Amino acid sequence: MLPKPSPNYVVTVRFGKEDFSARELGDAIFPYDNNVQVVKTRFKGVLLLYTNLSFAELLKVLAVFPPAYVERIVKIDFCCPIDKIYECITEQLTQRRIQYGAVRFGRTGSLGRKLAKEIEELLMRDRKHGNDNILHVEPINDHVCFGVMEKDVDKFYLIRKKKIDKLLNR
Repeated sequence: MLPKPSPNYVVTVRFGKEDFSARELGDAIFPYDNNVQVVKTRFKGVLLLYTNLSFAELLKVLAVFPPAYVERIVKIDFCCPIDKIYECITEQLTQRRIQYGAVRFGRTGSLGRKLAKEIEELLMRDRKHGNDNILHVEPINDHVCFGVMEKDVDKFYLIRKKKIDKLLNR
């Protein structure tokens, strides 16, 4: 089960670094949002982040002292229970009028390859050619979370690399 309400972000970290990364994220965000929560999932390397910060604010805060093991941060627009996945996807995409040009899975997780393929086929029918936004699909425990983001914005390791390169080239 996902704790209520749905998480704001799914954070992918290096395997085995979940506890360290959860503390590091919480410590970095706490001065800006003292209600921040970072929750481990049953999947290695996957954390759920609950915060009041927008994606732009979150990146700005984390760019000051980039967390060492954070690889990706995906903004979540909605989550669906796996047992009602088809109805939920259809309803949410229609209701929210979500526009995207590609679909990207963070992992297949608890979906399995067959269900992941079926979900991908369903989502690809609604994609808009020429749209650069990516619909991220993140299976978390017994739910699947979805978030639309610009291409490569989720790749936090690139922000960390840029910061390190800047420090080394002073």
